[in-house]
Amino acid sequence: MKLRAATAQLFGIARFYFVNWPEGSKDANDHLRSDGAQAVRELVLYGPLP
Repeated sequence: MKLRAATAQLFGIARFYFVNWPEGSKDANDHLRSDGAQAVRELVLYGPLP
């Protein structure tokens, strides 16, 4: 989280999209494999903001 905040501050928050992956998924590929493409799409588009 510290790295995320530092990166956003350095480049400007408007250039980044952050996704909080559900427990058990470390990244988009893990979530894709476990829950499918539609679940990844919905989380990216409508997921909670960090």
